[in-house]
Amino acid sequence: DADAVAADMLAAGARVIFPVSDRSYGYRQGGLADPFGYQWLLSQPIAH
Repeated sequence: DADAVAADMLAAGARVIFPVSDRSYGYRQGGLADPFGYQWLLSQPIAH
């Protein structure tokens, strides 16, 4: 669940690079950077 992981990461001090949202190619994705500077791409297929 990309939204739940993003919420947990934000609570732990991450910052949003681009928000979790539905993409035209069938995935829900978002980008975050953790407090150490590592960038994470969160991704899940959109249920049809």
